Amino acid sequence: MKIYDLNANFQLFLNDEISKPLPLEQEEKVEAIWQAALSRSDGHLFNAPCLIYKEWNGTSLIGSWLDYKYYFSSQIDKSLAKDLNLQAISVSGITVNDGKYLIGKRSKSVTQHPGAWEFVPSGGIDASASKETTIDYQGQIIKELYEETGINSTFIEKIEPVFLQHVEEDAIWEICVLIHLCEEVVIKSCEHEDLKWCSEKEVKKSFGSGAYWVNGGKETFFRMLSRFTQHSK
Repeated sequence: MKIYDLNANFQLFLNDEISKPLPLEQEEKVEAIWQAALSRSDGHLFNAPCLIYKEWNGTSLIGSWLDYKYYFSSQIDKSLAKDLNLQAISVSGITVNDGKYLIGKRSKSVTQHPGAWEFVPSGGIDASASKETTIDYQGQIIKELYEETGINSTFIEKIEPVFLQHVEEDAIWEICVLIHLCEEVVIKSCEHEDLKWCSEKEVKKSFGSGAYWVNGGKETFFRMLSRFTQHSK
């Protein structure tokens, strides 16, 4: 995993070049994998536009839109992964309120990391976040927070971009932000099996050894938590 610090001037730009068609053999393989997955998904899989990594220049990230089925299939088939080299761009936040952090246990019905613990919110970036040549990643994280917890934007004091992490084993570039809430809120578990407010000590004690976390396990997330808390002081 590679981590790059971000500042308040960080931007996510859109490259609107049209992707070249795949060779017929690869296209057929993608379609076969996708159709097989759809038949098992019980309605939880959708071929919406997915933001794919194009370039990181040290200050800004650039992505372009591609149907999700291509990224999904490349994660299933190693030969497609090598040939297509698709890496998704996503957003992830640590929501903090009165010294406690919001963590959630992922549903067993999701396609990636079912049943794993993660900081909340997180998710892909929708095409609706496009603003001509830029992508409103902060608007996307606000949308994810509401969809996952019921917390709307009126409770958010500020959002700070903290770092960008490249999780090579998951083929993801993740924009990580700190979400400060301005007052106590009531949360509801809309997409997770469980949601909890935990202090840093509680996270380490209750969700340390043996707990299953998204993207590399507890060491990765405790490192993330450390960077977030240092940044917020």
